[in-house]
Amino acid sequence: GSGGVQGGGWLGGGGVQGGGGQGGGGGREGGCGEGGGALLLGVVPRIATYPLVKLSLFSLFEAFYAQTQSFALAGACAGALNTVVSCPADVVKSQLQVQRRKDPSLAAVRVVSSLVKMHGAGVLYRGLAPLAARDTLGYAILYTVYYRGQELQRRSDA
Repeated sequence: GSGGVQGGGWLGGGGVQGGGGQGGGGGREGGCGEGGGALLLGVVPRIATYPLVKLSLFSLFEAFYAQTQSFALAGACAGALNTVVSCPADVVKSQLQVQRRKDPSLAAVRVVSSLVKMHGAGVLYRGLAPLAARDTLGYAILYTVYYRGQELQRRSDA
């Protein structure tokens, strides 16, 4: 097939679009022609959702910390849960970036509908394991270093 949302090549291991792009680089069509539009499609959703994600992640961390009294464990739990919640949005965002080159009017709802119809709901969690591993470890380290650093700062100020 043609790959991506329509042809299924994205899931079949043929690169982002299913292989055969002009650049020959695993399904990508060369980096130079993507321009600022592709950059904006990737960056704007992240910037727009960052405050909400940060607030929810911190709230999750606080809730887990109240139960565990461990910065690392609370950070790991918050990171893992955040990944489960955000993975479908990342999958859809990636598909929108790829497919909008072919159809600029493509909407997220249509991408979700097509993906689920062709591959089942599990497709929205494609790539969850590496994301969860990264975020679980990353947030465990982040919160531990941050709060231990605050403790050290308070001690040195006293």
